[in-house]
Amino acid sequence: MPGVPSNKACERCKKRHLKCDETRPNCQRCFNAGVDCPGYIQTRKFIDQGAAVRRRYAPYHGEGGSNRHRNQSDAPTNQGGQCQVQISSPLGQQRPGDSPQSSSPSAGMQARPVVRTPEWFSREFNPTGIVSSDPLIAPRWDDVRNSSNTNHTFNDASYRSASATRRGQASSHAEHSPQSPSQADENESIQDMYSDLITGSGYEESFLVRYYVEALAPWLDLSDPRKFFATHVPLRAKDDVALQYSITALAAKHLGRMKGVKITENTGLFTTPAMMETYSDVPDAEWLHKATMYVYLAGQRLNTALSESYTAVSSSAVLKSPFETINDWLRSQAKNVPSDAQSQSALGKRLENALAVSTILNLYKSMDEPAENWRSHLFGVKPLFETIVQLYDSMTPAPASFPYGVVAAFWNFARQDYLTAYLNRVQTQLNPSDFGLWRSAGIPLDDEGNIGHYSDTFPLQEDLSCQSLTWLSCKVVNFLANSKKSPLEQMVRSPSNETPEDSSPYPTTSTWLSLSFEYQTWVERLPESIRPCVRLEKPKNLASLPEASPVPFPEIFFSMPSYAFAMQQCHFGRLALSLNRPTDAVTAPSTAFDRVQGYRELTKEVDYRCREIIGIALARPQSCARVYMTPLLFAMGQFLEAPEERQIVVNLLRGIEADLGWETDSKIKKLQRLWSHQ
Repeated sequence: MPGVPSNKACERCKKRHLKCDETRPNCQRCFNAGVDCPGYIQTRKFIDQGAAVRRRYAPYHGEGGSNRHRNQSDAPTNQGGQCQVQISSPLGQQRPGDSPQSSSPSAGMQARPVVRTPEWFSREFNPTGIVSSDPLIAPRWDDVRNSSNTNHTFNDASYRSASATRRGQASSHAEHSPQSPSQADENESIQDMYSDLITGSGYEESFLVRYYVEALAPWLDLSDPRKFFATHVPLRAKDDVALQYSITALAAKHLGRMKGVKITENTGLFTTPAMMETYSDVPDAEWLHKATMYVYLAGQRLNTALSESYTAVSSSAVLKSPFETINDWLRSQAKNVPSDAQSQSALGKRLENALAVSTILNLYKSMDEPAENWRSHLFGVKPLFETIVQLYDSMTPAPASFPYGVVAAFWNFARQDYLTAYLNRVQTQLNPSDFGLWRSAGIPLDDEGNIGHYSDTFPLQEDLSCQSLTWLSCKVVNFLANSKKSPLEQMVRSPSNETPEDSSPYPTTSTWLSLSFEYQTWVERLPESIRPCVRLEKPKNLASLPEASPVPFPEIFFSMPSYAFAMQQCHFGRLALSLNRPTDAVTAPSTAFDRVQGYRELTKEVDYRCREIIGIALARPQSCARVYMTPLLFAMGQFLEAPEERQIVVNLLRGIEADLGWETDSKIKKLQRLWSHQ
């Protein structure tokens, strides 16, 4: 049927509203800009049979829009009145030169089968719009096109074209299927997500994965010397679609928060970056849009992967917390606990992958929210780990600890738990008195809550030192939460009204002394490596005027960022204990002089701890330590009086948000309100 071209300009010139010289195969403007010309798409309008024909041939337009460099031999053919099209998976792409007949699993990325319309929708996607669970169709990030005709940049026009085409296909399918209107709308929206994520090459996915590994995974591996999230998670994501989407969602969101500016320590003066280190022509808002789609698909695939039935997963299930999803799956596994080592290992790996997805998605949600809100993201983590403990206790023989990946996820949740609990003045969701839980997470606790297996002559290992300090921090935060309750409230509280969070006894001098002793023991048993390697007292900018005043805080640098944050935690915990010592008839000062002397000693303690915590922050440790400093710097800022000291804390908080995309503005405003009333 004859048709007329709608536009002769190349796709890049059309997108930029520039005049194109229409040179074939590449226009002069693209050649001068040093980029690959995306080519010319001639959308044809059929004028004599109306909407019915356009719906029937919608796949032809869509494939023309998303595969801008299709060769003549790859174009759709009309056989028997039905159009053949080649469909690509959402993330992976077919290599140039591969044909549907010659592609095989060993070829790297799997070629998609040739299908005929109108079965396109039903064959490619199940009724919920989820990609087939066949592992051969799973996206692959290592299949990047090497063809010189591949466009390496994001093209907004092609996304809109592909999205419109998918909407036409989804609505056409809905007309011929017994789906309800809500199901049709859900399918259409999911098709739009997949369409908008098709880039025409593997560059975007390669770029996002590398960015995650270099810039964001260290945030999750702060106290893990084996680097589970930087080393193992990207490898497992090659075979786990939920992990793939969660990684790309986190990387895309962070790039959106950073306005497209990468944070990386891999810079060079004379070398050029690798192709997968750069990705151009992506507006800031587009990263956030893509992150939203990726994170929805990650939750969808997590629900699908853990579903014990073949029924479709609805959108309401996707909205469930990942903790709830994993917990439901574990409860179903508890009915038939694996007894052989191989089955236990397979179950442990699935659990590790699922918890890795939930950890990454938790970081995704926490990145741009005040630290007080982190608590809402952790609801469900306590019953989840209670179920995990029960599951592993029922195995024969019972493992001494959780699998490695479960432990790595646990410490991320525990760190966030005590930080947000402190800001909300509530108890932690993970109970530090549940010794079995913390023992399974790697701390060698005895039945009395003492760290065993190490004598006083044996220092704690570096990773165990950081983990045990997080456990101590949880105990201190719970001590503070109980201290806020009046003695009368403690006496009149009915046991029937008690909850697991407020069942702890009212803090006494004995509990305070016990915690203080544990901190002192922790410090005395520190390994030599957890010490500052550089300390600069009263630092001063050498480029400033001679009469300029030095900084009122030192700069304290540690060789490892985990050590820097651990020492900040230690100073914070000991200061919190000093400020919240219970009084009783024995220990209370007996005279006015004793009370004044006690106030002086406490003031010295506050000044010392503030100097140490702020000094560590001023030395600018690596980003994995800085992102968790916000609650600690906020706490120290409340004790400062001098304007120049307050400004230093404000600058540190602003630097965290500007450099790392981590939300701190709410803490700055809260500090300024507190200072204005002093």
